[in-house]
Amino acid sequence: MENEKTKAPGFIANRIDVKAVTINCAAMSLNTLKEEDTSGELEDTNIMLLTNFGTIEGEIVLDNNNFFSDCNELRNTLLANAPQKEGIIINNSSSIILKNAKIIPYANPSYSIQLQDFSIFSDQIVGFTYGKKEIKE
Repeated sequence: MENEKTKAPGFIANRIDVKAVTINCAAMSLNTLKEEDTSGELEDTNIMLLTNFGTIEGEIVLDNNNFFSDCNELRNTLLANAPQKEGIIINNSSSIILKNAKIIPYANPSYSIQLQDFSIFSDQIVGFTYGKKEIKE
């Protein structure tokens, strides 16, 4: 069965990645708290993803109007038009999209990588939290 929006065959359109959904829900909850915060105390607060290689902080993108969403839609279209539509998915994790991402490796926390846009596959995330952006120069 094909999902009209994503043009993905059922084996892609019907999958649910609980880790990705949970992190996106946390981002939605934090956004709601920020909107209700009149003190400005939560202004610099973001979701922070913990991985095996370091932490990633940034603003989680919840809309579908970005480069990575376009890539996923193209992937789904290619899969939908593949000769064997009943294939078996491997590496079946969703991705979390962040803007203004900062990657801080555990091996060298004084070094960080700044990325305007970043997509991380959820299988690389071991946990998440929220808090103020770390400002180290």
